[in-house]
Amino acid sequence: MASSLALHRGLVVSIDDPLQQGRVLVQTITTGEQLWAKVNNLLLGAVEIKAIHLIGDEVMYLADDSKIDALLIHRKKSATFDAEQQNSSLKIALNAETEITLALENNSLTFVTSFGQQVTFTADGGISISASKISLQANRLSLAASNLKVDTPLTDVSGVLKCDTLIANSVVSTKYSPGEGNIN
Repeated sequence: MASSLALHRGLVVSIDDPLQQGRVLVQTITTGEQLWAKVNNLLLGAVEIKAIHLIGDEVMYLADDSKIDALLIHRKKSATFDAEQQNSSLKIALNAETEITLALENNSLTFVTSFGQQVTFTADGGISISASKISLQANRLSLAASNLKVDTPLTDVSGVLKCDTLIANSVVSTKYSPGEGNIN
């Protein structure tokens, strides 16, 4: 008996394609069978989005086994899923080497690139940036905080460091300027 292509419905159960081919793992509605389905991209290859569909989404897929499910014309009810299956991450691949992951965990939103940079936004208003090098360039840069803490073994300032008050445990200098501040 020859098979023909037909539309079937299913629920997305995973968006993490182990072969990184832009597929999603779909569970059939009628049999519970799971299969990998290639996601069609309407952007015609300009941007590959690995998670167009999210876990729990009801989708239509094309398959050659017409016994799996009937053709879906319209569905009023949205898909249901357990709390453990809720979507917590989204991966966007711009090309084969460049991927961005957006993850929501413990009330924090994190952006991670395939190059290792990471930006995290926390529910309490904090922002954390992690990278091997961060460069800020501006004609004028202003920092305003009630307390600024710098943890580094060496701070190199190429120009003049000017402040109203300096409290130091020790000062080391190749030049010594005598004055009232140097008397014990």
